[in-house]
Amino acid sequence: MQRVHPISPAELHPTPGESRAPVATVVESREAGSLFLLAGGGPVANPPALLGHGAMAELLRTVAEDFDYVLIDAPSPLEVSDVMPLLKLVDAIVVVARVAHTRETSAQRLVQLLAQSDARALGIAANCLPRREMDRYGFATGDGPWTGKLLGR
Repeated sequence: MQRVHPISPAELHPTPGESRAPVATVVESREAGSLFLLAGGGPVANPPALLGHGAMAELLRTVAEDFDYVLIDAPSPLEVSDVMPLLKLVDAIVVVARVAHTRETSAQRLVQLLAQSDARALGIAANCLPRREMDRYGFATGDGPWTGKLLGR
């Protein structure tokens, strides 16, 4: 388990010679809490067997005792079936969709798959939404209906 130290938004600018800013965790307030990461050890021969093993359920229970929230970053079950055993182990999921990239038919198939698995979906996070298109997709800033921060491209 490794602690991820936050950086300020000002530190996200690319260094000379880089075309993009590095990937990082941005925290608006130092009082927001802490973030810890348990990274995978590398490729395994049979991912579904590993994720469906009783040891994975025990690991998640143990980690949940020590932390307020446990987030698992996993690919879409439409891409790989490896994550299917995790759907039985989590309290809920958040679907992350890339704006103007995710196809409607794929989204519909994912909804059907999640309904069959009894997975509880909390909502959808729209990713890669340019700030100028926020109104088009129903987002607003400030005192509008959506008051969170959104970092566009």
